Amino acid sequence: METVFSKGAELWVLPEIENSPWRWSFEWSLNFQIEKSLKHTSASMPQKALEIFKEWEVHDFVDEMQTTSPWTLIGSQDLLPTTWVLISKKLDEKTFAKELDRAWEGLGKPKTRIFPSKEWTKQRLKGLKSKCANADATEIAIEKGDFV
Repeated sequence: METVFSKGAELWVLPEIENSPWRWSFEWSLNFQIEKSLKHTSASMPQKALEIFKEWEVHDFVDEMQTTSPWTLIGSQDLLPTTWVLISKKLDEKTFAKELDRAWEGLGKPKTRIFPSKEWTKQRLKGLKSKCANADATEIAIEKGDFV
């Protein structure tokens, strides 16, 4: 029997994971990684290093570790019937569409399954101005409450 957890999509997208009814439906080690990523803050350059750069007049330095992506990408090939799981915290509609497309294109436009959340319902996702959400190879999972 085919379910939303069956093979078929290389990328699973979980928007606004903190309020998603899907959050605890996955394999425990993925849930552990999701929970850990929600508490993660990116490291920044230590103040001492920044002072040394300033002292030595290093002006072209860029902190490569900083990212502007609101997504967390988790490799799940050996845990789930998908290659990647992409999760986000709360995003406005314009940012969501732009960043989803950026991540999707960066991964080579894989076949995608989006799991609706309380905020990002199936109807809202279908109306989104996003290349990924509207691609023929993208499916939107049924609402969690529809089969429970």
